[in-house]
Amino acid sequence: MVKINWAQIGEAGDRKSDNLTKIKGVDAKIEKKLKVLGIRTFDQISKMDKDTEDAVNEALGLMPDRVSKMLWAQQALSLRDS
Repeated sequence: MVKINWAQIGEAGDRKSDNLTKIKGVDAKIEKKLKVLGIRTFDQISKMDKDTEDAVNEALGLMPDRVSKMLWAQQALSLRDS
């Protein structure tokens, strides 16, 4: 079972979903899976640490370390702040 640290990244709640496909390495299929997991905002992704990245990577069934290698957290931080 995948353990996502919601206390760290926060829950999206009623916040509007961001267009996660703006993150390099996130296509429409991956975006849909992220949203099913409850990850819908750049803010949430920007707060991921290595353990959370690994958990998300596993939940999405991606190649090992893809989330961290593609720098999703850094990209999301830049997009969040733009």
